[in-house]
Amino acid sequence: MAEIAQDEDVGGEGTNLLLATVSSLAVLGVTVLLVHKLEHKREFVPHIHAKYWGIAAVIIAFLPYSISTYVFSEFTLALVACLLPVYESVYAVCTPGMCSSDL
Repeated sequence: MAEIAQDEDVGGEGTNLLLATVSSLAVLGVTVLLVHKLEHKREFVPHIHAKYWGIAAVIIAFLPYSISTYVFSEFTLALVACLLPVYESVYAVCTPGMCSSDL
């Protein structure tokens, strides 16, 4: 029985790496789109945070475990939590004529 279960893994490590990379980049892409589409405000707006937590809870509740292992991986966390803010900061510094009042 154990030999049959091992033979069923057709894709192997290459497929796992590809799935992890594609899902991480997809999460990064959606995050970038949402960051640029949402209106920036300087004050705390509770209903925006409530919507965020509601959507996050629904995604976590209904996403199958086999997919969630790729979506909520360390690689995705590194991309979204580290590289995205660094990119946004460098872009803001290097964009001529942009000041904090333009946000």
